[in-house]
Parts: sequence; C-alpha cells; structure tokens
Amino acid sequence: MIWPYCTLSLPLYYKAVKGTNIPSLLVMDSDSGKILDREISVISIWDGKKNVMNNNQPVIYSPANKLLFTNNFGIQKGISGSGVMTNTGELVGIVSALDNISAFNHKTKKYENIHLVYFSAFDKDALNFIQEHVGGVSYIEATAEDYKNLNKDQKDFLKAIDTMHSMRK
Repeated sequence: MIWPYCTLSLPLYYKAVKGTNIPSLLVMDSDSGKILDREISVISIWDGKKNVMNNNQPVIYSPANKLLFTNNFGIQKGISGSGVMTNTGELVGIVSALDNISAFNHKTKKYENIHLVYFSAFDKDALNFIQEHVGGVSYIEATAEDYKNLNKDQKDFLKAIDTMHSMRK
C-alpha cells in the first residue's frame, strides 16, 4: 500500500476543452436567509442530448444548512454533481438533492405537495477548502446587491426547511 507514505503531485488544469475558462464561483456570504437575485440554470446530458434547464423562481439561501433551494424546475435523479450557473455567468452551487414535502397553504386551506431541489452552495468554508486543495479558482463574494430579502412567508418556509434538515441529521 503506497498512498499513506507518499504525496502525489498531480497537474491542475484550469482550462476546459477548447480553452474556455472555468467560471468564477459566487460565494454566498450572509448570516440570514436571503433570495439570490439571479436566475439559475443547470445543464443535463442524457443519451448524448444536452438540455439546459432554466429557473426564474426565487432561489433561497439557507446559511444554517449551507444550501440553496427552489421549486424543482426539471432536475432529475442522476444529475447530482452538476454545476448550477447564474444568468450572469457564475457557478453558484452543485446539484445535491431532490425533496417532496407537504405544506399547508393558508390561502386555500389545503395541503399541497411541493417539489424542491437543493444545491450545495459555495460559502466561505467551501471556498477555503477549494483554495487549499485546488487553488487558482476565481471567485466573487456575494454582497447585498446580490440578494433580496425574504418576505414573511418565505422566512417561515425557510425556518421549516431548516428545522426539517436539522431533524434529518
């Protein structure tokens, strides 16, 4: 067994095929839940066919769980690990999980099924890890201009999602 006794020196490649640059990371930096003020998209490739799935619904950042989530906009099992891009060209997260939850709608007085998709967000901890192990990756720290505040319903929903995730740990 060799690996505990040596250090591998592997070349790092920062250019994709045809010389395109790796996109900058958008690093989330908020202590409270926020809406990302960007549209997002995910590319999937099934049977050799590329499909770009766009989302124009609110994308909520949960600092407690270091994730972004939104209503599912066509994400399927099997594309976990795909990059989540913003409409301004940054890589904001990685497709991580799907979830179906039941929530009470106070307006209709009925329970509704909500299909969510979660993305692992790039935050300062993730950025530190990437810089330590990869290096050379460009990033942009999100500022107040990159967020919108949550309304009361969205705050309540985020609190329920955070509670649900804490119970699953």
